[in-house]
Amino acid sequence: MNRIIFAVLIFVVYTSTIYSQSKTDSTDFESNPQFRSIQIDASTIIFITKIGASIDFDLFSNRNKNSTWQSLGMRFGADRIWRSTVGGKETGSPFTNLNAITRLSIEGKTVRFDAFAGGAFQFATNGGSDNKDKIYLKVGADLKVKLTPNLGIIGNGALCSGSSFLGIGLYASFQ
Repeated sequence: MNRIIFAVLIFVVYTSTIYSQSKTDSTDFESNPQFRSIQIDASTIIFITKIGASIDFDLFSNRNKNSTWQSLGMRFGADRIWRSTVGGKETGSPFTNLNAITRLSIEGKTVRFDAFAGGAFQFATNGGSDNKDKIYLKVGADLKVKLTPNLGIIGNGALCSGSSFLGIGLYASFQ
């Protein structure tokens, strides 16, 4: 009886190691809280100019040592947005947003893509009673092309009530 039990245990251990999935460092997505970067950026397009600063923190990350790096984290920052029309400055402009957003990042050697969503506390510095300080949902994305490790070109945009923006400009970051 002992031999049968021993044989069954050996069989179970042997088959479980043969058919088990092995972990590899390039596919693990694990909790890895860490500081990611500080960024200052400026972008513009017709009638819209944005200057911003932000701090990124990673909560989960996946490092593929061959080419790409992915993370899920938080971004805290501030944006100053000037909007105008053909007739002059838009009501409420310039806007100041204090942001607390969730960020998904994918980064290669020369390109980084960030998609984000969260809340923005918006200050409308000019305008009437229609433009009060409020918290709004903010959704957007950044596409960065690195010219040097800390400087590059940025294309960014976001949807946020009253202060949506789209632009192309420059960024500087510290990682």
